Amino acid sequence: MGREEKEITFLQYAMETSTIQGPAKIWTVPVVFLKLMWLLFLGIATGVMLYQLVLLFQQYFQWPIQTEVSLGFSPLSLPAVTICNANAVRLSQASKLSCFLQAALDVPRSYQDPVCLDGKAQLNGTYDFSHLACDGDCDGSLGNSSIKQFIANVGFAKSSRESLKEVGHQAEDMILDCSIAGRSCGYRNFTHSLSYDYGNCFTLSLPNIKMTRSGPLQGLFLELNIESDEYLSTEDAGYGLRVVLHPNSTRPNPSNGGFTVAAGSEVFVGLRMVNVSSQSAPYGSCDDGEEYRQKTGNVYTIEGCRDFCIKTAILRSCNCTPVQDDFAIVSNDSFCSTAEDYACMISFYVDYYNALNNGMDRCTCTKPCSESVYQAMITSRTWPLFDQLKQLETFTCENNPDSPKCNYSNENFTFDTYELRRSSFMRLQVYYERLNYEIVTEKPAYEIEKFLSDIGGTLGLWIGASMLGLGELLELVILLLVRCHRNGITGNKIHVSTM
Repeated sequence: MGREEKEITFLQYAMETSTIQGPAKIWTVPVVFLKLMWLLFLGIATGVMLYQLVLLFQQYFQWPIQTEVSLGFSPLSLPAVTICNANAVRLSQASKLSCFLQAALDVPRSYQDPVCLDGKAQLNGTYDFSHLACDGDCDGSLGNSSIKQFIANVGFAKSSRESLKEVGHQAEDMILDCSIAGRSCGYRNFTHSLSYDYGNCFTLSLPNIKMTRSGPLQGLFLELNIESDEYLSTEDAGYGLRVVLHPNSTRPNPSNGGFTVAAGSEVFVGLRMVNVSSQSAPYGSCDDGEEYRQKTGNVYTIEGCRDFCIKTAILRSCNCTPVQDDFAIVSNDSFCSTAEDYACMISFYVDYYNALNNGMDRCTCTKPCSESVYQAMITSRTWPLFDQLKQLETFTCENNPDSPKCNYSNENFTFDTYELRRSSFMRLQVYYERLNYEIVTEKPAYEIEKFLSDIGGTLGLWIGASMLGLGELLELVILLLVRCHRNGITGNKIHVSTM
């Protein structure tokens, strides 16, 4: 049998070779009524298919995510622990501050430098903050207590780091005993930082030491002397310690993060760790922290990002940076130190928070793509007991003969004096409640494989088509273009071979 050729129209070729069932039925069925019926079926099926495809595309390009929670178990490193005394300046060292700052902090006259005894007059004559106060309805102005804080910050900003470090509580005096996972440590293992809210802060970060068991005996143990007899008496004064738990190699923020524990107590901080992995665009919004690391040298956190943004904005608006401490991540030699500088800062904060209350945030910081979160369960009990307190005071006096505790007498050691004297000491224990930890992972809820499968299912369900049907359409387009190129647009016949 030889091979023959015949001419057929494009329409006839498309209908006879289509793998889609509807067009072939419409072309080959001999009865007009049945042709109309199949044409109706094909139209309805095509319409429903297109509607469902639109829904599928909308769902896919919404980039939905799902959260997967799993459990891990392994030896864990404790987070970095930063401790700051609630008192920034030691009473016995306050005379080393500037006269302005001695007056701003209301240092008792008996502890002031004799040349500063007229410090009140100097304070009032040097800086006038009266225009910042408010009576009743503040309208964004500052109250008297906030003004006092700003006045103190003026003095802090004009003081050198060395002098502020000297007048604050010292690590060798505060840290009486230290161990981590049963290994001895001391104040030399702590790194120093300066905060204008809390003075000297000390951070212990030992990521190479792994906790192999849970419980207080397998964590960090600190025995502290917060030197309550050195506290300045201010409106915000209170015996205690500021504690910040943060991932190793990240910057702590004691002003906005952490928690305060009371003196005269033994505090137990039981930890549970949660590792969180978030999706970046297009499935989510997270920051890998690389740009932040390049600008600041720190690991990215939301708090650090907002701090950086706000202080950078203040620098642009007021031509000075707010503070000069180690937690101020904007490096600049022009620090806010005058009444005009602080008035500019106040105006900025008023505008910023008013805009924030109206839903406009000029400092938008996204969550990190990967972070460790520590959930803390804090409990405490009264400590130390009578005999322990005597031993602690003796030990403190031996290490520091200049300590006011060397003047204490044990002869009149009553319950009333016990309550006062135990407020100098406290214990802090940080440990894991359990070594299994949660792993929270964001994953795409509608991946490309599922999307293509749903498209194929929709095409097959409604019109019996598959991906090869696209090849048929491509073939017809190519044949039509070739025919039009050769014979003009009126040429609508093609040659096919038959057996």
